[in-house]
Amino acid sequence: MERLLVEDIANVAELMYDMVADGYDSICFVCKYEDATQLIKELLMTYDETHVHQVSIETIDWDGYDKEYIVTLDGDMNVWCEKAYQEEYHRYLFVTDECVLIADDCNSKILDSIDSDEVYEVGYDFDDEEECQCNCENCTCHEESGKHEVITRVATDESGKVKGFEKSWNTKDGNMNYHTTYSFYSNNDDMLKEMMKNFDIKF
Repeated sequence: MERLLVEDIANVAELMYDMVADGYDSICFVCKYEDATQLIKELLMTYDETHVHQVSIETIDWDGYDKEYIVTLDGDMNVWCEKAYQEEYHRYLFVTDECVLIADDCNSKILDSIDSDEVYEVGYDFDDEEECQCNCENCTCHEESGKHEVITRVATDESGKVKGFEKSWNTKDGNMNYHTTYSFYSNNDDMLKEMMKNFDIKF
């Protein structure tokens, strides 16, 4: 299973939307309650084409359920959500989506119930830099608002074979800076080519 680093849930929503828009039949994210509720909001509020199909999610205070949820975006831009664990049968649901993303804080037992050609562990890559106070010399906060920059880095080995990539988006909006980065590395050439295609990277 390959590991995919994102900065926040908005990145996960963007990835799911882009993959479905590119022709995937369905893609799901297995995660805990907080991530699931944020992802549902991102998918429904950010993308006009998405809409609720069937969503079932409650806080732990409602019925004591504290395990994972499955948030799915299908080929018709329908958003689904359901409990990943069937408590009455003491087992996880069988997942067969074309692509499955799994948050790195999920129970590893769920892997036994997944049948998909593309399975990725999702980890969070937070920016630990201190917030700029806009009082340093040559501070970028004083640059012209509206600046947008896309940076793509492709990693290769000594023979020139592609091993992975990073793609970053930087946007300046007033006194706010927005930064998003996707990183993906794999020894599976077909999987790597597919991910580069999804991110419009040619090499």
